[in-house]
Amino acid sequence: MTSIDCIKQQKLYINSFGRGVSFVSAHDVYLVDQAGTDYLDFTSNYGVNILGYSNTALKEGLKEQIDTLVNAHTSFSNPIRTKALETLIKRANISGLRKCYFCNSGSEAIDTALKFSHLHTNRTKFIAIKNSYHGKTIGSVSVTSANNHKYQKSLATMLLDVGYLPANDVTALAGLDTSVAAVLVELVQGEGGIYPLDQTYVTALSKKCEELGILFIVDEIQTGCGRIGSFLAAHQYDIPYLSMMTLGKGLGGGIPIGALLLTSEINESIQKGIQSSTFGANPLAMRGVVETLAQLDDAFFEQVQKTATYLQQQLEPLATRYDHIKEIRCHGLMCGITFTNELAGAMIKGLQQQQVLVVPSGPDTIRLLPPLICTKDHIDKFLVAFENVLTQTA
Repeated sequence: MTSIDCIKQQKLYINSFGRGVSFVSAHDVYLVDQAGTDYLDFTSNYGVNILGYSNTALKEGLKEQIDTLVNAHTSFSNPIRTKALETLIKRANISGLRKCYFCNSGSEAIDTALKFSHLHTNRTKFIAIKNSYHGKTIGSVSVTSANNHKYQKSLATMLLDVGYLPANDVTALAGLDTSVAAVLVELVQGEGGIYPLDQTYVTALSKKCEELGILFIVDEIQTGCGRIGSFLAAHQYDIPYLSMMTLGKGLGGGIPIGALLLTSEINESIQKGIQSSTFGANPLAMRGVVETLAQLDDAFFEQVQKTATYLQQQLEPLATRYDHIKEIRCHGLMCGITFTNELAGAMIKGLQQQQVLVVPSGPDTIRLLPPLICTKDHIDKFLVAFENVLTQTA
């Protein structure tokens, strides 16, 4: 039943999503509605709350920062911002990416990467991978083709000049030429259905970009910060040539944040003052970055890997037990469950009725993005609800 608050909000807010439930608080890996009911959150707010909702160090750090200094424009320096810059660049540990720009969201980071690509190459064409998702601002939606270009269809006259390559098809790389400013990739497609790129393809694409003077950009907005069991998905790939990388979502532990890592060479192409953000790199967000990164160490990633292995091991037998499950794809704590018919929407609704939250990944797939601190007990609770709903719905 849709809450009164949801009805009021939908009257005032733009035409957007509406799940029919209103949350007022949270703890551990649970969101709590107005009636005090706990919902197991296997969305982590689309990959944002990677540390859950009760992380003491993060909360205390943010409270201290609120009492100290919340905002300071980047025309002034700030110690917590310097620490966030140093920590992120060191943790990313990508050769050549020694400069960083902080903004407010992943989409903003993508837009900035596109802008910098044009400034550096003086080219106006871009290439993305088919079934990609990079955001919904005009720049980022221009390079988004997930769900049959669903988010672009009413915006055709405003979009950038973008072409699309089929994923993992090395032969298609012959079509690249020197008119292209940059190629953007998700190493594991999120909205597109949880599909990874092959190492052979990534290597060939990276080398082809270097050969043609095309910038190669990796989008780690969803895969970064430990989602697939390492700090970056790029840490699980050999990428011989890399120009820029975008991050966001979980980087601030729940505080709005976007980041763009880039080479010094690209930085030198940027006119001073041509890019800035009033709220970008504000001290509160920077404190979120520092407190979050402090916890993402090797032991943390090892635990994510163990939990992800357990989740995958428990999910895989279901594909043989239930005919309506077409495929299960897991990459760390990032899983897609594809159905043979129109069950995905019904499954999302049914799980929510059992106080379990998941999100879609295209029309036929549900996506699991639990907080990275989730345990076997949380997974077991999800599995009970999942089978209950599948039995009732299929």
